[in-house]
Amino acid sequence: MAQSSDSEIIAGARILVVEDEFLIALELQRILEEAGAREVVAVGHPAEALAALGADASFDMAVIDVRLGAESGEPVARALEERRIPFLVTTGVANGSPALEGFGEVPVVEKPYDADTLVQRLAAAVRTARR
Repeated sequence: MAQSSDSEIIAGARILVVEDEFLIALELQRILEEAGAREVVAVGHPAEALAALGADASFDMAVIDVRLGAESGEPVARALEERRIPFLVTTGVANGSPALEGFGEVPVVEKPYDADTLVQRLAAAVRTARR
C-alpha cells in the first residue's frame, strides 16, 4: 500500500495524464482519483497535451506515456520540464534503456504497473522537484 504521505502529495492535485490507450487512461484516472487527485485531465496525443499546457499550465503533476501511437512523449516532457511540473513516465518497453533521452532522473513505471507503485513514483517525482 502507498504510504499515507504519498497520497497526501497527490491529494487535491490537478494532474495531466498523457496516454493514447483509452482503457489505460481510464485506469490511470481511477488510480489518481482514488489517491485523492482533485482533477485528472486525460489526453491521448502530444498535441493535445501541449495545447492543455498552453491553455492552462496550472497542473501540479503529470503522467506521460513514452510512446503515443507513432509519436513520442518527449515534446510533452520538455514542456513539463520548462514549466517545472513534476512528472513520471510510463512505458511498455522494458529494455533497460532510458525511457526518454535526456530525462534520466525522471521516474519510470513499466507497464503493467499497480496502483501503489504508480502513486509512490509520482509522489517521489514531486518530492524531487520540490528540492
